[in-house]
Amino acid sequence: MQMFHRTALVLAIMSTTIASYQVSAVAIPWAMEGADPAGTCRSGAGLRGPQGPGLHKKWSASVSVTTSEIPGYAGFTYMSLGANDLLYVPGAGAPNMLTALHAHSGAVAWQFACGLPNLFGNPDKPECRSTPAISSTGEVFFGCSNGWFYSLHGENGTEIWKRQVGKAIVSSPILISTGTLYFAASRLGNMNGHLVALNSSSGEMRWSTELQADIQTHPVADSDGNVYVVDSDRTLYKLDGAAGSIMWSVANAVTSNGATMSSAVDVDLGLIYSPKGSIRNTSDGTVRLSEDPTSFINSLTVAILANPPGRALFGSGTLNMLAYRGTSNTVDFSIALSAGGVFGNFAVDNNSVVFFVSTGSGIHRLDGAAAGSDSFRLGVVSMTLGQGSASSVIGKNETLFVVARGAPVIAVETCPAGSFCESGVRSLCEGGTYNPNRGADNSASCIACGAGNYSGAGSISSSGCLPCVRGRYSAAPVAASCTACSPGTYGTIQGGTSSVAACTDCDIGRQIELISIERQWSKFINA
Repeated sequence: MQMFHRTALVLAIMSTTIASYQVSAVAIPWAMEGADPAGTCRSGAGLRGPQGPGLHKKWSASVSVTTSEIPGYAGFTYMSLGANDLLYVPGAGAPNMLTALHAHSGAVAWQFACGLPNLFGNPDKPECRSTPAISSTGEVFFGCSNGWFYSLHGENGTEIWKRQVGKAIVSSPILISTGTLYFAASRLGNMNGHLVALNSSSGEMRWSTELQADIQTHPVADSDGNVYVVDSDRTLYKLDGAAGSIMWSVANAVTSNGATMSSAVDVDLGLIYSPKGSIRNTSDGTVRLSEDPTSFINSLTVAILANPPGRALFGSGTLNMLAYRGTSNTVDFSIALSAGGVFGNFAVDNNSVVFFVSTGSGIHRLDGAAAGSDSFRLGVVSMTLGQGSASSVIGKNETLFVVARGAPVIAVETCPAGSFCESGVRSLCEGGTYNPNRGADNSASCIACGAGNYSGAGSISSSGCLPCVRGRYSAAPVAASCTACSPGTYGTIQGGTSSVAACTDCDIGRQIELISIERQWSKFINA
């Protein structure tokens, strides 16, 4: 009887809360792969990315993300970022590690190792390739290739519960507000995959549904709690989030490479976007796009913007990007990149400004809300792109975190006022200049104080430019200090003296060999 009541209670909770499910995890900067259950790549509330073009490389972590030895695995490395300012990075430090980094410094907060054995490949080398999902109370959820799915305390990495699902997990989980976790588990290449639903509080399995092939993508969810995923046979599925039953499926929904690219859902328009595929209605899987789909078939990543409504941005591994408007079923604009392509995710801030890493030209910033928007390259930051893919997450204080397989996580921020940043390296404006603006990328942004004035290095406003005192002058427009009148002369003009002519010869009979009156006075008052 007790078991009956417990099961009934779980089902009752699911049935009454599904309708109230919210897609956006507004309190968490980047709560899971794709930022939220719908995979929109939109950051948490109040966040915006670096303002450019100058970027300052704030730190580089001491641990690198290891390359994968999983057979056939082609996924990218992503991160999640909690409200506690900890970055959670799978595979950082060792293949079987989940590593938490302090967002302000890059220092390791803790590491958690997946146990043995592995379920395929080298049995002694389990791997953690699952980007964690973060709950509103700070728990961290992820899976490993040894078939274990874990719940940890986000602050210290201690285990809350774990569950063995019997298949390797390289897919990242999503967590919706009903408290249900969804993720894929497979034996890659030789066994059908399962989409699994767990209770996030206890790890209890709610359902497991077998699909036709293994699964490398992470699922996404709509506002009704229905779940979508693509398997390696290129079939796109919609499943009932509460029961796990297949509501519809579309064969050959993506091209061959699309089996490793995750989709995104526009919950307002009822559309699902599948990179390397097409744009479909979530109601029945029918194709929505009425134009030539060639550009969408070449895409590798997608983001859904809040402003303007219905705009989705697609990026490809070639030199092209385009924006699609779901409200009108048209292509808004396309962009040709100067070099490289987009391998990895978009990161969209609260102003619909989009950040991404191009393998050929570094970090880019694009105004996603503008019509016919052009992307421009932010300051080139010295970094290794590992295996050709780099992903990014937006955090507090206009910080962008970038990670790639085979490379350490780096943090970049807006170049501070009073300085300029070239190739990610910050230099202070020289003495005699100031810069009130942030995001400068060259020394021309430093403004001269003008003749008769001086300033220390790194001044951020004109108030930092001080006039030369009596007995000193500055003829140059840029000066870190003023020049003293030579012995035998003295100055009578207070402030802004720009010429040696302001230094007057001492009368005959006076102590010509002594230093100027003003220099003596300066020594006296500073004694």
